[in-house]
Amino acid sequence: MCGDTNTLHISLVYLTDQINLDGLEIVKNSIKMATEPFDSGMHYDWVCRREGDSWPDQNR
Repeated sequence: MCGDTNTLHISLVYLTDQINLDGLEIVKNSIKMATEPFDSGMHYDWVCRREGDSWPDQNR
């Protein structure tokens, strides 16, 4: 990964840890962001999408 890509990955790892270990909640307009809706951390989801993988089916 190059500079900006690596920085984003590290930031997503940090946010995932804060959510899972320290109870961080991200809220906008009184709506709480879903936590691991695809059973994986934000950093993993981001890497998969960056590599061209499709999003998992949310209805399963």
